Amino acid sequence: MSIISDVPLFNELPQDAIEWLANRAQTRQYPRGTIVLAEGQPGNELFVVESGRVKVYVSNVDGRELVLYHATAGDYVGELSIIDGEPRSATVQTMEKSSFLVLNQTDLRDLMKRDADFAMVIVQTLTRKLRIATDQVRSLGLDPVYRRLTDLLNGAASLEPESGQQVVAKLSHRQIADQIGSSREMVSKLMRDLEKGKYIEADGDRIVINGELPASW
Repeated sequence: MSIISDVPLFNELPQDAIEWLANRAQTRQYPRGTIVLAEGQPGNELFVVESGRVKVYVSNVDGRELVLYHATAGDYVGELSIIDGEPRSATVQTMEKSSFLVLNQTDLRDLMKRDADFAMVIVQTLTRKLRIATDQVRSLGLDPVYRRLTDLLNGAASLEPESGQQVVAKLSHRQIADQIGSSREMVSKLMRDLEKGKYIEADGDRIVINGELPASW
């Protein structure tokens, strides 16, 4: 029940509603690399990430992927199909061993009918994701690859208290390319150039950002 009350989608619900959902939730666990939800498949369940990490992406017939975002503990995926009843709009795959609380469409729709505030939170959530998607489309269509790369690095960076450095959990060049809509070769070239210029450095399982990245390259 605690994970449900920690999820922004549910944390304003009264205690009895949270308990009602918790009693109906199923727990599912999947190993790394599992396709939890598949683009184009029917969907009638919402997945709340209890532990682990997943990527949400779309792909074409050639197998090329574009990563939309990553989700970790407390995040949720699959809400679009719950609302409109359409097939899944993206694929969700585990990046590591992950556990989920799964809620079905019937229970969530019933809760929306009974609680207008909850229904409004759903609307706000979808609006926020639409704005994010709009920004992604704008970036993919108008920004050069270098700008998309630095936006990703800056957005993923966090301050390490011990060293005072801005660090990013290390991603492979393929993972970065999938997230910014570029080729692995182009990402590798830009990352090498940034390392040569001492703007970044690979340090074990992380990338260290040494100061402000250049605005253009």
